[in-house]
This record gives sequence, structure tokens and C-alpha cells, in this order.
Amino acid sequence: MCRYETEYLKEYKMIDLLADIIVYPDGHYKVLDFDELLEYMENETITPKEFLQSIKAFTKVITDINDGVFPYVELDKYNI
Repeated sequence: MCRYETEYLKEYKMIDLLADIIVYPDGHYKVLDFDELLEYMENETITPKEFLQSIKAFTKVITDINDGVFPYVELDKYNI
């Protein structure tokens, strides 16, 4: 999970939101590093706002996978 922030004109800054989701071709998925996300929050390595951003993004992707909306169509143009 990550988000992108515009830095300058065509440059982007990628923010790692820590939790990872591996989606397999048959549609099942595996969650990785969720414990790392919780640990970062407990140790105040990330802010509460960053924690919530990660949880919201994570929840959206999991919901989309379960609803059959993922993978997203825009990924098709990259042959992913």
C-alpha cells in the first residue's frame, strides 16, 4: 500500500503505507506487514493521520477485491 504526493511538476513522492496485499491470479490474496503497521503506530513512528490513511486505503482495496472490482481496469494498459 502506498500513496503518491506531487512534489514538483512531474515528480512524485511515494509514501509507503506499510501493509501489503498480494493478489494472486485466481483472486485469493495474502496480507503482509500488517503487524509492522501496528508496530509503527504503537512506537509513534507514524502519525495517527498516516495510520488512518493506511487503514482506509487497505480497507478499500480489500473491499474491492472481495467485491470483484479489483484488479482495476487502468492497470490493464500496463499489462500487469
